[in-house]
Amino acid sequence: MTTQSQWTPELKQKVTDMYLSRTPTPETSVEICKEIAEELELTANGVRLVLMQGKVYVKKEEAASTGTAKTTSEGGKASSGTGSKRVSKEDSIAALKAKIEAMGKPVEDEILDKLTGKAAVYLASLF
Repeated sequence: MTTQSQWTPELKQKVTDMYLSRTPTPETSVEICKEIAEELELTANGVRLVLMQGKVYVKKEEAASTGTAKTTSEGGKASSGTGSKRVSKEDSIAALKAKIEAMGKPVEDEILDKLTGKAAVYLASLF
């Protein structure tokens, strides 16, 4: 395996050229990095890092809700441009209640008021 001190500009360019010649897509990008890493006896993470630094890496789109929150150095949530928008707990529970009522089922306010906003959004998405 090549260490960081062995990443010459020529090697970085070779990795970039190999990557771009394989027409990467969000679905194939990870596999292409692994293949290049094996061919050049490098680590896949090292290859990915070089491609990201060169701004040529094609990222796989994140799922709408991955269950993890990225945080910035200031401690706030980072906006990734994807995913669901922040909705208040009250609005989420109201939407869930409306869906339950639309199905003709009885609404149990005592139970629904104990839900978190995320739980209400999830349950509403099931209907």
